[in-house]
Amino acid sequence: MNLYICEKPSQGRDLARIIGCTSRGNGCMTGGENTVTWCVGHLLELKEPSEYDPRYKKWNLDDLPIVPEKFAYNVKKSASDQYKVIRDLVKNASAIFIATDYDREGEAIARSLLERFRYSGQIFRVCLTALDDVSIRRALNSIKNGTETEPLYQSALGRSRADWLVGMNLSRLFSVLGRRMGFPEPIQIGRVITPTVTLVVNRDLEIENFVPVPYYELWITACTERGAFKAKWIVPDEYSDDAGRCLKREQAAETAARVNNQPGTITKAETKRQKESAPLPFDLTSLQQYASKHWGYTAQKTLSIAQSLYETHKATTYPRTDSRYLPESQFSDVPAVFNAIGTSEPSLQPFLAGIQTASGKPKCFNTSKVEAHHAIIPTTKPVNMADLSKEEQNIYKAVMCFYVIQFLDDAVYDRTTVEVTSCGEKFAASGRTTVSLGFKELLQSFNLLREESEKNRDQSGESDETQQNLPPVKEGDGAQITSPEIKDKMTSPPAHFTEATLLAAMEHIAKYVTEEKFKKILKETAGIGTPATRAAILESAINHNYLIRKGKNILSTDKAKTVIPSLPTGIKSAGLTAAWEQELDKIAHSQSDLSEFMINIEKWIKSIIQKYVQDGVYQLKGYHAAPPDAVCNPAQHHTQNSAQDPASGTAHSKKSQTDGNIDAESAEAPMCPKCGKPMVRRKSSKTNSEFWGCSGFPTCREIINIDSNQKGKKTFRRRTRK
Repeated sequence: MNLYICEKPSQGRDLARIIGCTSRGNGCMTGGENTVTWCVGHLLELKEPSEYDPRYKKWNLDDLPIVPEKFAYNVKKSASDQYKVIRDLVKNASAIFIATDYDREGEAIARSLLERFRYSGQIFRVCLTALDDVSIRRALNSIKNGTETEPLYQSALGRSRADWLVGMNLSRLFSVLGRRMGFPEPIQIGRVITPTVTLVVNRDLEIENFVPVPYYELWITACTERGAFKAKWIVPDEYSDDAGRCLKREQAAETAARVNNQPGTITKAETKRQKESAPLPFDLTSLQQYASKHWGYTAQKTLSIAQSLYETHKATTYPRTDSRYLPESQFSDVPAVFNAIGTSEPSLQPFLAGIQTASGKPKCFNTSKVEAHHAIIPTTKPVNMADLSKEEQNIYKAVMCFYVIQFLDDAVYDRTTVEVTSCGEKFAASGRTTVSLGFKELLQSFNLLREESEKNRDQSGESDETQQNLPPVKEGDGAQITSPEIKDKMTSPPAHFTEATLLAAMEHIAKYVTEEKFKKILKETAGIGTPATRAAILESAINHNYLIRKGKNILSTDKAKTVIPSLPTGIKSAGLTAAWEQELDKIAHSQSDLSEFMINIEKWIKSIIQKYVQDGVYQLKGYHAAPPDAVCNPAQHHTQNSAQDPASGTAHSKKSQTDGNIDAESAEAPMCPKCGKPMVRRKSSKTNSEFWGCSGFPTCREIINIDSNQKGKKTFRRRTRK
């Protein structure tokens, strides 16, 4: 029997239809020699520390570091029935065809099961990139030997195990140390989430500490025989700061008085014809950024919509991609794709009719820039727009249009720059005239054109050039300087992160890293996290009370501003986590070894623990413990197990923050047994007895009484406030 293992039931049904598996079985589809079954995401999850040793139920610094001799897994309770189905099918399989998502986590979903079942037969890989019929058939016609993709599994193991070690050990370390100082909230540490929060904290602190500086712009009107135009003073070096701004008003005023009503000469008049090519098709990150700016969608919402278009409607290709290019072999699919999108969206047909594909391939068709997955594009399957939600229609139209514009002409415009000189002072003006809209005409017609309004802006937030219609002047023409005007300006702080700009920062992390040793490495990486995980990383940071949304902005919380400065550079360094990601990528390409990677991770964690436990250097800077009866707003700290939810950016599991109470050595403070939030010691006004009250009060009213026995030890009894 040939057994095909898919990632989800919907994926399994699509594949089964194509290979003729029409008989429905228990958790599978069968037909002839073939059987298709499916997982429900990860069926296995890494065990909790307490499952290796019961003493780990309490968070004790003496137990750190926790490093399993061999990582062990549990079967997810919610998926135990399907686990048994796959186990029994694997026993009777003569060959296994892995047909999960074609990435490292998809590889891990299937291979972790095969390893657990000790399967030793043949393994093949079906590289699915879309779930329409044409794409499935193409994948079935180009099946790979399993040995080619096994390194993806090794990379996935490295990711999940490193995240587990970092999260389990360092979250315990800093939570216990923080609790000793009276800090009431758990301190969650994650390989990706912590550097991401650091980006936001640093930006917010930069804004808070920003001191505005006044500066002055001088504008004049230059009158020529062919018309007048506005021009801005080019501040001489001796009067300007590093950004070319005049910081003394008297200097601008003196220049204004000197040139007013004086003759001048056009010393530069230059027009250049420039072209702007269409942006490439979307990868996931660029789609998330676009949707955030255009419709205000969160990264997670955009991912969910794109996943629905891929899985449910078969309208677009695999969304969790980091490539904006297409394999050259897919150029032959262009007519079929055009037919599908023209049928789905008839208003595109006039644009499609004018496209001549015989003239050559657009630059987006470049096989050398495609690895596991290509850009997100429409499939060859027409879609009834009425079957899509408004949000799905928006994303689908954007994906369609960004595919079509690859075949349209460049936008063409003339950029003119003019300089006028008077009394030894220079003034500059510029203008831009559209010659041809090109691809922008399509985007404009679908209300999808978003000009980069932030482009060419200095720190003041003002455009460094005026976009005006300039008269047709030439060098040597005369001009009369009139109407000088001094504009009082103030320098502005950098903008707060939005979801779109934070995603961009995570992708292009090199510009935010100061460590010289990482700069070269970062030029070769795709940032921190992956396109598939960044949305969940942001959500995890928000759920852990590190970040909040305020309008379009992403801001850091008081918790984040307290915790992040107290952490060692290595933990919050975007450079370090990006370097780790590069090592995982090398493992995926058989260029590095998993065991060596894990040894280095373990050494690094041990060094952190030694420094902060033995040397006692930890300090929550600027934090003063709240009184015992203070009610805090702690983090929501339940996350899914890192094995089943690699996108979390942390290695905490569902139970990792509630795996046991912090022991007596670390202030005895338990976590709430009802909601999992930290508890705060309080005293009853009636009986004067002490009790633990949930810090989530009044939402959670859980109470644990503290009773002292004759030996001086304290025991807990649980009850709930009425």
